[in-house]
Order: sequence, then structure tokens, then C-alpha cells
Amino acid sequence: MRAPEYNFDGRNSIAVPIRLHGEVLGCVNVTWRKTVMSAQEVARRHLDDLRAAVHRIEERAWAAVPQRHGPAGDGI
Repeated sequence: MRAPEYNFDGRNSIAVPIRLHGEVLGCVNVTWRKTVMSAQEVARRHLDDLRAAVHRIEERAWAAVPQRHGPAGDGI
């Protein structure tokens, strides 16, 4: 969520990072007008679906890139 000092445009957002090999490739986010609903309500309604979408993206990215031969635990 945005820090209060940046609370000027009437929008709010939540995001989930897309990670591969321990690095953040990007994020999937949802942005809405704050007058529509609270961040807590958006998270309650949509965070599980957002996480599931990111998981599917990470699985496809993992399958599409050559595997590293780094230390154990180096992965998604």
C-alpha cells in the first residue's frame, strides 16, 4: 500500500511480486479508486486470486528458462 504522504490521487493498489531464481521479475497488481472499497476489502476479495495468477506465471517462467546449477534452494 502507498505511504500516507503519497495519498493524493484517489487510488490504491496491492501487488504480488513475480520471482524466479530468487529475483523479482516484476509484479502483478490491482489498482482501484479508494472510494470504491478499502485495501482490506480488496485484499480479502482478490489477494488469493492474485497470488494464484502469480504462481501460474512463475511456473511458466520456470519451465521456459534454462535451469541454474547453483546452490540448493536457489529457485522460485
